[in-house]
Amino acid sequence: MAKKKIDIKKIKERNVSQKEIEENEKETKMKNWLLYRIPITIDVILALIYIPTNNNILLIPIALIFIVVLYGIDCHQRICEHCKKWNATVTLKTENLLRTTTVTKKNLLKKDKTKEKKNLVKKVEKKCLNCGHVYEKETIK
Repeated sequence: MAKKKIDIKKIKERNVSQKEIEENEKETKMKNWLLYRIPITIDVILALIYIPTNNNILLIPIALIFIVVLYGIDCHQRICEHCKKWNATVTLKTENLLRTTTVTKKNLLKKDKTKEKKNLVKKVEKKCLNCGHVYEKETIK
């Protein structure tokens, strides 16, 4: 069996000017409003209208607008932290780690009591397709 060779475009990290960052931030804010915040408010309003009326025709625009909201949520999560470009990052690696920390507390009798607290940490490594910046993000679940 022949192994397939996977070609990955290597993007070198480039310096992004302050002007480009400001333009990207403007564009990101505009798309955030147009593809995420406004459609979700319209969807909620239509859902609130649908509840008392039970008009099944309202389900069609609710579903279509919800598709736009899902796209906006996905793109909103992929904003580069370095150059502020909308929908520009790609996830390279995702890990779930279990970290333990020791916590000491004092009792009513003023005795120290130590406990081990376990935290589930999600570690995500992302790369920007615009500027090539690679960064890691950790979130505690």
